[in-house]
Formats: sequence, C-alpha cells, structure tokens
Amino acid sequence: MTHDVLLRAPHFLGGGTAPAVLRLLDQRFIPTLFDDLRDPERRAALVDKVLPADDPTLYLPAHRTFNVVIAEAVCDIPGKPRVDPTRIDSAGVVVRRRVPKLEEDGAPTDAKSGPQRWVAEDQTVLGWQPAVQPDLDVDPEAERRPLLLAGTAAVDAALARQRPTQPQVSEASTKLFPVPPDICDAAGATLYFAVIEPASPETAEQPPVGDDPSLPDGPATYADDEIRMMLPAWLRPAQTTPKTVPSELAGKTFWVENDSDGADELDLVVKVREGDGPTSTYDVPNPWAFSSDEGSTDTEIGGESLTDAKYFVRMLSQLQLQWAVWEGKDPSLSNTLRGITAELPDGTSTDLDDLLKRAAQVLILREEGVTVTIPEEWPLIPSETAAVVQDGVKRAAEARLASYIRHEGRYERPDALYHIRAFARVQGHPECPPDLVWSGNTGEYRVARWFEGAPEGAIMPTIEMPSIDRGFLKSLRPNVTMKVPRELFNFLQNNVPEDMLQGKVKNNAGGPLFDWICGFNISIIFVIAFMLLITFVLLLNIAFWWIAFFRICIPLPRGN
Repeated sequence: MTHDVLLRAPHFLGGGTAPAVLRLLDQRFIPTLFDDLRDPERRAALVDKVLPADDPTLYLPAHRTFNVVIAEAVCDIPGKPRVDPTRIDSAGVVVRRRVPKLEEDGAPTDAKSGPQRWVAEDQTVLGWQPAVQPDLDVDPEAERRPLLLAGTAAVDAALARQRPTQPQVSEASTKLFPVPPDICDAAGATLYFAVIEPASPETAEQPPVGDDPSLPDGPATYADDEIRMMLPAWLRPAQTTPKTVPSELAGKTFWVENDSDGADELDLVVKVREGDGPTSTYDVPNPWAFSSDEGSTDTEIGGESLTDAKYFVRMLSQLQLQWAVWEGKDPSLSNTLRGITAELPDGTSTDLDDLLKRAAQVLILREEGVTVTIPEEWPLIPSETAAVVQDGVKRAAEARLASYIRHEGRYERPDALYHIRAFARVQGHPECPPDLVWSGNTGEYRVARWFEGAPEGAIMPTIEMPSIDRGFLKSLRPNVTMKVPRELFNFLQNNVPEDMLQGKVKNNAGGPLFDWICGFNISIIFVIAFMLLITFVLLLNIAFWWIAFFRICIPLPRGN
C-alpha cells in the first residue's frame, strides 16, 4: 500500500506546506549544514538561519551569502512518517515571480501580477511567461509530462492528432539533492536540499507573449513628446520664415585634410573656405559642451540656439551616431530628407539628406575626400513634411534603441518578488510512471542588487594594497605587459599633461614608426587607481556627503 507524499519544511523547522529557505554565511556551507543536521542541538538551532521575515532577501554569491532550500518528504497520513527515499525518483525546485501590474501609461500599481515562470522551448530561452493554474502544476520538464491515452488504438491516434506539433515549453528548475542517509537517520527525516543562486546569465531571446499587463509589450518605444524634445531645431516646421544658419557655417565650404608630413600620422583637420576666399582651419565646436544659453527663453525647444554652430554640429552627431540614419537600419528618415531641396550659394541645389550626410562625414567623422557647402538659407520645412520627418526620427531612434536594449534577464527586475516551490516524482506501482508531487509556495522574497551591502556576519573580501616606501617600490618588477600602437605612444610622448589640461594638444605626434610593448607592475597601476578614487571621492563628498556611509576605515594592529 502506498500513500500520498507531502513536501514541506522539515519538522524541526516548523513543518508547514512549503520548503524552508536558509541563509548560510559559512564558506563551506554544505559540510557545515550536514554537521548541523547530524547534531540535535545544532539541528534545532537551524531555525535561526531560516530567511527572516524582516529581511526577505535572496543575496547573491558576490555577497558571500548562500540560499539553501531544504525540504522533508513525509507520508500524508496521521503522524506524517518519513517517506522511504527509494520511492523518490527525482526532485527539484522552481523559482517563480510576481511583479507590479502597470497602468495604461506604464506606471506601476500596488497590485501584483499572477505568477510567472521562466521557460524555454527546445534551446530557445523564452523568459518570464504568465502562467495559469494548470500550468503551475505540470512537470517542469516537458518531455517528462505523461501523454493522455485512452487505451484504444483508434482513440489514441485521434488524441495524438490533436496534440500541438510544436514542443511544449519547459520551466527552469534546480535539482533537489538527497541528504546523505546517515544524516537523514539521525534527523529522523527524508531530507533534500538545493542551492538557489539568484544570479543568472540567461536572457530572454524574444519579447514575452500573453496579455499580462505587467510584462513589457514588444520593443521599447518613444512617446511623441519625447521625439519632439529630441528633434533638432533645423528639422522642425517653418511655414514662412526659414530657419537661421549659424554665421560661421553659412555659405562656407568644408573638407578634411591631413596636415602631417608622414602618411602614417593621423593629423586630420577640418578646412574651411568662403567662396573663392582664403583657406583656413576650422575648429569644430564640441556638440555636447554645456553653455549658458542652453534652456534660455530665446532659443528653440530643447535649448538650441539657431545662431550657435554647436547645436548644428550636435544635430549631425545625432543623425550620424545616435540614430545611425545612414546605416540602413530604417531608411524612412533618409527618404523623407531627399524630398527637401536646399539652395547652395553657387546657384545649384542639393537634397537635404545628401547635404546632412556630407556635413556629418566632414564635421563628425572627419572623412577625407568629402566636401560640403552649407546653404546661406535653410530650406523651409512645411508642417506636413515635418510630421513625416518626426516619424522618420522616431523610427530611426527606435531602431537604434533596439540594437542597444536586450530582452529581460532572469533576475534583473528590481521590483519583482520571487517565491520557491518544490516538486518530487514519486514512484507508486512499479508498472506506472512516477506521480508528480508539489509543495506549497514559500513566502515572497526580493533579490538583492549587486551593489547592496551583504547581510550582517557575511565575510567581506579583502584586497591587499602594496606599500609605497622607496625600498619596496625599487624592488618591484613588471608583471604585466601592454601592447601600445605607435600612434598612441608617440601622441603621449609629444604631449605633456599640463598642456593637455589647457587644451593645447599636439595632434602631429611625430616619432618612431614602430609599435611598442611596455611592461608595468600591476600593483602600481592599482595604487594609482586607488589614489584617483580617493581624490574623486573626497571631491564628490562635498556634494553627496557620502564617505561616512560607504568608506569605513578602522586601525589594523601592526601584528596582523
């Protein structure tokens, strides 16, 4: 005669319907746990290591903290005797989550979603997917789920035709290992344990499916007002009066030359000429440098002064680098700009797409062999065309965003709450497949972020700093090498830090025409980095007043 089986927290940890989660700080935590389970007094003291209700946090391995699930298998009859371990075919745990439900505008609410499972189909990681109750009780491994059979060949064939042809998804699980028999005998229980590490390199390989409002709905998108704020002033509508062209750019021709004598030197400068006038060097303004006119009332939306060349160059940087308009990801903006004509000073005309692309090649990319002439008057952009331009910017910006944003990682959502559930496959009659038994859910836990401090009692890693006395420093020898290309080496040799801080940089860094390999002592590199760290920490402490919270120094006895 067989009995139903229950998976629960061990009786010496209170029993219940769900497994227990222990927070262990010992470096050799598994042998220590086994020693605790052997000894009656230490076994009873394990209740103090159960995840506390006032800190329901799963810490990461980086915190030198370990989360161990421990479960007891008992017969579901009065007295709850231990299960014969030979009846347990295999066992494991799953980690599921709930997240805040979202408003229509994406704002979180106090309500939580239903449970979600981390699933995969074949070798494709689908990520977190909402699950209804029947899905929560099936075997996590799709290939181990029993098929529904009627025992009649014709009916079984009909049932087979109704099954999905695509593989079913499998839920990620962690194996529950049996505690050694002698320890189980000492504890008078059939015990299993698993280590839960709430850190995973897995990332969903496609957007989630389902109608759960807490899950992101497809790729990230920009709202129209966000696009309007990003839209450069020269691409906004102007029905009657043309936009101003900065005087230092208007009517002038720009190109790039190499001023150095050697073909191997990188000394590219931008040249400028107005009409048939003399040629001079043009100092391209920093497009992202802050100036006092940003945000002033006499500028365009977003703080772009139409008389400042910096904002014109910023537009080129956005188009070329930020949105990659000419890389072919989304041609809609480029196609729209081709329909806008700009008149050049010599009486010829060009389309706005070619004009802006050439300007970006010269002023942003510093490409040789390209020439661009900036119009004296900016072309009019009617409202209807500007709307198409704005839509093109939106498409280009979202295409670029999609190349940077990956789908969700397993434990990366900071507002998610996770619970753990154990399962076991229990042998019944020899001729029958194992029965699947589920425990109840544990409490809900948050996952600590990597930058949070470890719990009290965890061992902090120690990094030993080298001494800086003269005798020790003289004894150091290079223990790491860096291969330095000749351009970088010659540049550093021909520029001193004082001049570089004042903006006096010598681009023409002449020197030997061969690469270098340099040996350094890595401990000295670390000392320099530490000094720079402390310097900036002290400077920023003026604003943040943070040193007392994250840098705690205590005297170390010389004997240690």
